[in-house]
Amino acid sequence: MNEELCDELLRRKEEEQRLRSEWVEKPDDAQLVEHIAEIDAQNTAWLEKIIEEQVFPGLSDVDEDGIQALFLLIQHSPSLAFQKKCLPLMEQAVQKGESAPGYVAYLMDRILLHEEKPQIYGTQCRSLENGEIVSYPIEEEEHVNERRQAIGFDSIEEYLKQMNEIYKTKK
Repeated sequence: MNEELCDELLRRKEEEQRLRSEWVEKPDDAQLVEHIAEIDAQNTAWLEKIIEEQVFPGLSDVDEDGIQALFLLIQHSPSLAFQKKCLPLMEQAVQKGESAPGYVAYLMDRILLHEEKPQIYGTQCRSLENGEIVSYPIEEEEHVNERRQAIGFDSIEEYLKQMNEIYKTKK
């Protein structure tokens, strides 16, 4: 295991998650939003270098916490091109047992959302004016729970309930 890489992934994840937690409490703080964007861009540049110089990290390179950190840094990258480059690498890692399929689902949905296409798993949400968290459009929504179940996710209804609880909204 590459402990140095794992430690750096975790450090970067902790920083970006701390900032995102602050953002939930202060969503109108323009300086905070700008700082998050800077950190996301720095993380993307760092990860691009790691992937080019080494290999796409898997569980044999970093532990499960490191894989989660890797995923979050990719998911929050401001570069759609970088996310699209990472998607097949993540899919290969899942096929090798080096990552979890849920991370692929979240990234796939994020990419589709940025391409203004319906998502597959319903992982990407938005807040309505009344504060309720709802999913962005989903392709063949009547089958979303089947797809979610196949990768070990809760139903879309349970997921949205959890999201609304996390973000303190009323449903």
